[in-house]
Amino acid sequence: MTIEQMKERKKELGFSCAEIARIARLPLATVQKVFSGATKAPRRKTIIALEKVLSEDITYRDESAYQTESEVSDILCVSEAAVKYNSDGKDLFDPNDKSHTVEEYLSLPEDLRVELIDGTFYEMFSPVYEHQELLMSIAMELRTFVKNNKGSCKVIPAPFDIQLDKDNKTMVQPDVVVICKKDRINPKRGFGAPDMVVEILSPSTAKKDSSLKLKKYMKAGVREYWIVDPMKKQVIVYTDIGDGIVFPDIYDFTDKVPVHIWDGKCEVDFSQIDTEI
Repeated sequence: MTIEQMKERKKELGFSCAEIARIARLPLATVQKVFSGATKAPRRKTIIALEKVLSEDITYRDESAYQTESEVSDILCVSEAAVKYNSDGKDLFDPNDKSHTVEEYLSLPEDLRVELIDGTFYEMFSPVYEHQELLMSIAMELRTFVKNNKGSCKVIPAPFDIQLDKDNKTMVQPDVVVICKKDRINPKRGFGAPDMVVEILSPSTAKKDSSLKLKKYMKAGVREYWIVDPMKKQVIVYTDIGDGIVFPDIYDFTDKVPVHIWDGKCEVDFSQIDTEI
């Protein structure tokens, strides 16, 4: 099958590059370059993988559903495997693998949510209702304060990429960020340390958010870090007072929690948020 034939078949099936990459177990960037013409002579291994996907008798239904005349489960299994393993068969989420880069992060399938910290991928699972309610309520309180005071800071809820260390080894997606310096935001992501970060704990992220990301945020220069724990109904606030010394303040869901980067003039009323949830 020639490249032109594959392009026609791709159009006929209605597949996106991300869907083909996921099923073929290829990096998204590789598939995009083949179909855009940027790669003039794709590797034989890549051609074989693409042909295998595009020669199947597959009827496209919607973004998440596929139907074949053979076993539907075969495609689903390949798709799931592609999420967990890269094209070399390595486990993407091996905690001992610190070789991953921002370039690899950007080539992953669009529907796969991960964070990259010091070269290691961490899988992000779908949040629950309470998590999203807290996220939106906190973001709205912060954004309302900025708007009412005609401030220049930007309040951005997840998902939004932050290239925290300005290197090619770390890309995180905090639940809420406040960025007050315009040169730290570009159309695609934040670049460098936000002024404030809020993370809402879930069982799968508690250890990472409370330890690993705490150290990363403070080292990068985040001025204020909130850890919101829905299970304990607590808010732990870290502020960097210089010389690497960090003192946490602990509040509960009956308190109004002051925002230190704005000298406490803004308070998030967790008693009201908790009542509404």
